[in-house]
Amino acid sequence: LRKMRDAGVAPNERTCAAVLECCLKAGRPSSAMGLVEEMRASGVREDVVTSTLLLRCHLAAGEPAQASRLLDEMEASAVDGAVSAVDGQRGKRSRRSTAPNLVTYNAALAGFAKLGAWGEALD
Repeated sequence: LRKMRDAGVAPNERTCAAVLECCLKAGRPSSAMGLVEEMRASGVREDVVTSTLLLRCHLAAGEPAQASRLLDEMEASAVDGAVSAVDGQRGKRSRRSTAPNLVTYNAALAGFAKLGAWGEALD
């Protein structure tokens, strides 16, 4: 990612998602948190894919409270998006939406269950 930036190639959501996935597969979920901060600082906006991967990183790092907070933020963005929809576009998500989807909820359920965080899993 840093080499990309040094070469003048700006990362986007897909690039960041790929690096987040690498952090997970390498067993270094906490490294992903720093990446997300870099991503935000460089102007890359989060979407449901990057947000779901960050949720998985929190769970893999044994941080159910942070994962739960992120999921709440994602759900709030879905409500905000529905309220701001206009002219028959209600319910239609933008490509950059962070509203949780089925993949998000499956990742949350599996991660909370693995940590034994049954209250969060059933919430």
